[in-house]
Amino acid sequence: MKRLLFVVHGRLKNSRRWKRIRQHMANQTQWSVLVVYTEYSGHAIELVKSNLEKAMFDTVIACGGDGTLNECVNGIMLADSKVTLAILSMGTGNDFVKSLKIKGSWDELKEALETGYTLRSDVMRLKSVTSLRYGINVSDIGIGGEVVQRMARDSRWMGSFLTYQKNIVKSFLSFRSKKMILRFDDGHEFSQNLFMLAASNASWFGSGLCIDPEAQLNDGLLNVVMVQDISLLDYIGQLPFLRGGKRMKHRAVSYRRSQSLALLSEGWPIDCDGEFIGFTPLSIDLIEGGVNILIPKTITSVP
Repeated sequence: MKRLLFVVHGRLKNSRRWKRIRQHMANQTQWSVLVVYTEYSGHAIELVKSNLEKAMFDTVIACGGDGTLNECVNGIMLADSKVTLAILSMGTGNDFVKSLKIKGSWDELKEALETGYTLRSDVMRLKSVTSLRYGINVSDIGIGGEVVQRMARDSRWMGSFLTYQKNIVKSFLSFRSKKMILRFDDGHEFSQNLFMLAASNASWFGSGLCIDPEAQLNDGLLNVVMVQDISLLDYIGQLPFLRGGKRMKHRAVSYRRSQSLALLSEGWPIDCDGEFIGFTPLSIDLIEGGVNILIPKTITSVP
């Protein structure tokens, strides 16, 4: 019998959708299920780590959005566990599943649990002066860090995408490019005025924006997107590319790949998988095949 740990964002506890899923779970006999609910930011990390350290589980299921998924990944990595990870998308953004080419639905989860088909995914390791954090999707330094700080303080009555765009506009009005000193895996160090730098393990972030369609989950490389000075009008002009899953076409945007990356300048806000985690300086490297993600076997286009 498979032992499953469902980690559910606390705001979903009394939702009708979650109650229907709980009823489906109660009607089956092939799983042994433990359900835990988050109560505050970072709680899922503690819940996953502590439960994996005291009991055996086959799969951890992140039930929520990209923030819940990120915290579950951190809990797994801190517990040094080989447990598989599955996703039940019930958040406002749900960007990571787009790179998997799935919806993160209950039907997909059931199929994945039945077939046991997994995809090995790299995991980003982010080290700053004050913290160690793991990421599976995108880390965005600069204006992205500014945006997620604003998002954390904002209500989302407009919906996730429009709320994100509103906070991007506000950030454009206050955030300015600064000199960033960078070091890539070849040891070369250089400085450049940047507005944003994104280190990508996957392609989608920001409630439906494709930062780099060429990012792959298991190639052992970070896809690095560097953006110099651009205006709000430039950003609006690039939205069709970002929304359509294409690389941006602008002289201020450049792309490269690297196994690791160091951001040596101080004071830049850091977004990791949609969560604000502090300020630079920061080093990022990859743990190749750091986590096994449970996906439906019917998904033929593996990233």
